[in-house]
Amino acid sequence: MYITAYKNNEIIFNKWYQGFNGEKKFEVDLSSADKLVIDPDGYMPEFIRANDIIRTKGIFKKTEPLRFRFAGAFENNEKTQINFIPAFGWNNYNKSMLGLAFYQSIVPRSKFEYQVMPMYSFGTNDIAGSANIAYNIMPYNSNIQNLKLKASGMQYAYNNSQGDNFQRYKFEANFKFKNKIARSKVDNNLIINTILASKPEDILIGNSPDLNQYYNLIFSHNCWRTFYPYSISAGAQINKDFVKSNIEATYKIVFAKKKSVNFRLYAGTFLYKTDNLSPVYDINLSGTSGVEDYTYEGAFFGRYESPEGDSFVSRQFIPNEGAFTTYTSHGKTDEWLVSLNICSALPYLPKIIPLKIYANAAVFGNTQAVPGYTDLDNYAWEAGIKLSLANSNIQVFVPLVNSKDLKNISGDIHSNFSENIRFSINLNVFNPPGILENGI
Repeated sequence: MYITAYKNNEIIFNKWYQGFNGEKKFEVDLSSADKLVIDPDGYMPEFIRANDIIRTKGIFKKTEPLRFRFAGAFENNEKTQINFIPAFGWNNYNKSMLGLAFYQSIVPRSKFEYQVMPMYSFGTNDIAGSANIAYNIMPYNSNIQNLKLKASGMQYAYNNSQGDNFQRYKFEANFKFKNKIARSKVDNNLIINTILASKPEDILIGNSPDLNQYYNLIFSHNCWRTFYPYSISAGAQINKDFVKSNIEATYKIVFAKKKSVNFRLYAGTFLYKTDNLSPVYDINLSGTSGVEDYTYEGAFFGRYESPEGDSFVSRQFIPNEGAFTTYTSHGKTDEWLVSLNICSALPYLPKIIPLKIYANAAVFGNTQAVPGYTDLDNYAWEAGIKLSLANSNIQVFVPLVNSKDLKNISGDIHSNFSENIRFSINLNVFNPPGILENGI
């Protein structure tokens, strides 16, 4: 490698040194130099070049001059580059939001990552937005390939009044374990995090929300092979009022180019709960609506709109847990739930038409009482079609047939067929730099 010393951007020293393993010290005369650069022409196959420059004077000798760049993606080794892009947002309470998103360069991947997105809410005349920082540690000669330490926070409104905001703070350690075979398509991850979040049950009764704390432990095993990829994850969540655990497995059978049948099996249970636990924390047959997303992991247009409402934003949900697309309070349980979900592309349909068919079946423990109904079954099934867009980050679900109880109860809630259509959208990937990273 070359080590080069500069003064006023002119080379005053340039020498080649043989490669080495581990660490090694070199003696270089810097008495008249103002900057030292390792491999200035970029000949070495090095992943992180931001630490290849050091100045001989100043407080932050390893920090390059600051530069702001609009819509930047690539790192500049000679500048401390802060990229920015306009940020727009909307939800039913903040209404229109406008601000800036600041983020680190995307290529190459940096050890230090950040995204800060402050916005002004025109609906509540308040500040909204989010901030995320992360630091990647790649231990040398370790079973851990990468350790990512993350901290994040967010604030958005839960109604149209100034100051009525929910907050969520998250602190996480993500361990990615090293494979014995470098080209293996298997990865194993362990996530440990704690979340502080505004209590939705306080918001629902009109009180100023306190923060609730949750501890999460998640292990995931993924195999990304081409034709039969699969994943298995197991998790536990601990709160002072309950302890939950779950297992989720997915399996894909590819039967044609970009066409597949996808299987998902979910099992969740309460290991402990206090008496009179709020139903907000139940395991849900019909996926998670905004108000049931008590850790605020998803982004919703109308988070606190009732899923029994008839507005467009009330039909958004996250297809997790039971992942049924028909909304009812039946199957909302504080005991246990097991669900099987199958989704398939249509064999003879042109790939340009993103329609799929799906079928779901589930069994569950005692559920929340449904007014006007007794002796309900402890099982349910449904089938329908869905429209899948933007790498499945936007999905529209149309249930066509249901089990008896599901059909009767959903019919009482929504009398029109169109009102039973629900959608999910992963808004997080549409935030910068999510667009650049996900290629959407």
